[in-house]
Formats: sequence, C-alpha cells, structure tokens
Amino acid sequence: MAFLRVEKKKSGTYIRIIKSYRENGKKFNKTLYSLGKVEDYSPEQLINIGKKFLNLAGCPVANIEILDLQELGRYNYGYTQIVNRLWNKYELNKFIKINSISRRYKFDIQNVIKLMLAERLNIPVSKLSNYNNQTEYIGFKEVKLQWLYRSLDFLNDTEQELQKHLFDVQQTLFSQTLDIVFYDVTTLYFDVTLAKNDDDIRQKGYSKDGKARKLQVVLGLLVDKNRNPVSYRIYQGGKYEGHTFIDAVNELRNSYKIDKITIVADSGMLNGDNIKLVLEAGYDYIVGERLKSMSKKSKNYLTNRENYIKFTEDQLDEKQTIYEYTTTTYKQRNIICTYSEKRARKDKAERERLLAKAKKYIENQSLLKNHNKQGAKRYIDYQSETKFILDEEKIKDDEKYDGYKAIATSLLLSDVETILNQYYNLFEVEHAFRTMKSHLEIRPAFHWTEKRIRGHIAMCFIAYSFLNNIRTSLNWSEQKIFTTLNKMQVSEVKQKSQRTKIYLRAATTDDVKKLQNAYKLSKLGDTIPINQLDSLL
Repeated sequence: MAFLRVEKKKSGTYIRIIKSYRENGKKFNKTLYSLGKVEDYSPEQLINIGKKFLNLAGCPVANIEILDLQELGRYNYGYTQIVNRLWNKYELNKFIKINSISRRYKFDIQNVIKLMLAERLNIPVSKLSNYNNQTEYIGFKEVKLQWLYRSLDFLNDTEQELQKHLFDVQQTLFSQTLDIVFYDVTTLYFDVTLAKNDDDIRQKGYSKDGKARKLQVVLGLLVDKNRNPVSYRIYQGGKYEGHTFIDAVNELRNSYKIDKITIVADSGMLNGDNIKLVLEAGYDYIVGERLKSMSKKSKNYLTNRENYIKFTEDQLDEKQTIYEYTTTTYKQRNIICTYSEKRARKDKAERERLLAKAKKYIENQSLLKNHNKQGAKRYIDYQSETKFILDEEKIKDDEKYDGYKAIATSLLLSDVETILNQYYNLFEVEHAFRTMKSHLEIRPAFHWTEKRIRGHIAMCFIAYSFLNNIRTSLNWSEQKIFTTLNKMQVSEVKQKSQRTKIYLRAATTDDVKKLQNAYKLSKLGDTIPINQLDSLL
C-alpha cells in the first residue's frame, strides 16, 4: 500500500509518497516520489494537492470536509452589514461624534446604537433582550447592559437635532423637493395602570389601539410622499390629536424653513384655529372634512347624486375605486366630496357590526358601564336609567352618508384629480405607523421614564428611516427585507483534526445578491478566515 510520509529534518520538512510492501515475511518501504519541502508550497497549494488525491480516489472532497468539521456557532452578518452601510450613508457617524464630544463616553456609543438598530430591525424586543441576544450577530463589539440605557439617554438629549439631521440627509439622498407632507397621529399604550403624577407623559386618553383603560403617549408623525419620515413629536396620552397639529406646522415653518408646502391630514385636524395657522404660515392644506357637521343645505347638496360628475376613463387607473365627485364651498373652504359604491358597502357593514354590538348592550345592560356615545353606544337611545332601545332615527340618518367622503382644501378646484390623489396618499403615513407598530414594535412598553421613552422612539425613528430606504431602493415589502437579511449567516467551524477555525458562509440567494449589489456590500467567500471577517462588514 502507498501512503504519504512527512519527515522533519534540519534542512526542512519533506513530503514523500511511500510504498509499503512485504518480501520474505519482512516489511519494506520504497520512496515512489518526493514532493520536496513543505516550505516550498503555499497553504492553498497544499490544499489543492490534497483535493487532487481525493478526487483521483473517487471520494467527494465535500464529504470529507464535512465529516471533519465541528460547528461552534452560527451568526447573522446581514443586519450588521446593512446597518453599517446605512449608518454611514445617513452620516450618523459624524452626527454621533459631534454630539457626544462633551459627554466623554467610556464606551463605543456608535457600536451600542448599531446593535440596538440591528435588533430592532430583526427581532424587536426589550433592551435586556438586546443585551442577551448580542452574540447572535457578528461584527459588533460586546456591550454592557447599562450602555444600552445610557445610549437611549443620548438619543433623548439629541432627538431634535437627530430629526433635523436625518431630514437633511434624506433630502440629499432622494434628491427631492419637499412640496407635500402628510401628518397623522397615533397612540402607544403601556401595560401599567397608574401614572406617577399629572406631569407624567403617560396618561389615559382616547386610544387608537382600542386600549381605553391603558396609559399611553400620543405620537404625531410627518412623512413625505415616499414615506420618508420628516419629524415627529411626542405628547401626553390625554392630548387631543387636533391640538398637536399646531406643533407640526410650526416645526415645518421654524425648523425646516420650508416656504411653500401642502399639508395633508385627516378630519381630526380640521378646526378653525388649525386652518388659520396653516394659511398664516403660507402653506396650503388638504384635510378631511366632517360631512355630518356641515350645514343642512351643504349636506343635502353633497349627498345628492344628481350633482355628481363621473371621472373620464383616462383619469382612472386599475386601483381607482372612486368614480364620482362634486364640489362646493363651505366656510371659505373649497370642498370636494366623492362617492364610492365600495365605500358604501364598507360603511354599511361597519354599521351593522356596531348595531349587533349595541343590541348585546341592550340585552345585557351590565355591559353599559357609562352612557357615552362612542362606538356602538351611539346607536343606543337612553330613555331612562333602566330602559334602552335602538336609536332608529340615528341609524336612518347615518345611512344617508354611506359611500360619501368629503375633504376641504385651500387649493383651487381646477385639478380635482390631483387633490384627491394627494389626500388618498395619506395612506403613506398610516403605512409608516403600521410598520413602526408591527415590524419595529415601537410601543415602548418596557420603559417607564419619559427620558427612556423618548430615547426608544428616537431609535425606532432611525430604524424606520433605514427600513424605508431599503424598501424604496429595492421596491421590496418589509417582510421580504427581513427574510433576505435573516438568510445572511455564517457558521464558525473548526476542523476536528486541526486547531484551525474558519467561517463558512450560508448559500447566497438571488435576493441577497440584489441587496448586496444595491448597497455595494462586501460579498463574502465560501470560507472566511476568522481574523478577516470583521473587515468585510
């Protein structure tokens, strides 16, 4: 039989192919071929020689390598790569450096915030879980738990400067003029029952999550037509959403120095003071109009289908659901009212759902803990302390408005189609809220102080900016982004027969390649030396 012999001599280490045989009962070795000194070959050359021998023997190299490998750990590198790339793209390295000079942190605050962003994009959890999960990523330095909270304090202290910085960078990145912004409000609730005092930012109020008995904060968000966040403001939980609008307008006027812009918002923002403020700032508005609150004359006109105009075929697209509209003026506001059969069916279905609930209240009066007129209770006629019936007059009155939607605007009515498209693009800010609440889990349930709440929301604001940048660049859904990033993994392995450790990269999918090409991310080889991976991230 033949075998490979390695002999160490003073002049070097020699490799020989030896044949072993027996003759007259005795064992002999014969050198068939000398490969020379090991020192004359590079490691790669020696590996290739070995692979050639294995192939000649008909043995797949991969099988041998797998049998000899032991996995020590598996890590994600995708979130590290994209966070690092966008961190630099948004020039946050400069922002943090400038704003942290006076604070003299004894830890790498940029590394800490990057870790929180990676976790927020991947698995939105508490800061304690961030600390426990840090070993799931490759490329981040180890952090201590208190560093996470101190970094939130930094984000709180610089939240105004941070918003302005992100806005300025985004305008450069997207090369767009901010000519229209969308404003909406949502609520973020907490799983606690009592506020410490009246000054606590967490207070009970009208909940948009259906959590009426929970403490909450109010979040107002401005986004542009591409869902890029412009700015946000946080208010006490009991703040009426219409009162937050003033801050939004003043923010645009004072901080961002925008001369001409159209502000789009829902009907909760429509009141005389808000409209006056917008006009005084030199802006235009498109705001949802409360049709039921208008004068009887105006309501009769707007709910009369004979007054409606149909859109022409060239004005419609495949997603168009509104085919008719009419216009009028009311309280010096230009009014556009649309009618949609689809919306009429939806309004009817919603009313029937509430009526079914109202009937349950009447059948079981113990459910009526108060006599407010919210939700299903608005269809209940409280005739006495013990007698409740359906309010048939209210039901009949609501039926008249099925399918109708009115908006008010300061813009001329010469281009109704454009105005309507801008208003219905208010969906963009609603989508932003849904993304932040669902994918990024913005609800700061694990924080109790105003400082930490604000820091947490600032961090989520950055994460949303990153996520929207990827969505816009690749035209991907949020779920596709997460699925792709989660596939970007490496395994730390060692050969059982040796002490050598390397990283093995998971198979690169087409979507991973698209992401890498779009953001010019380093493309990892099949195997990566331990000491080289960090430089590629």
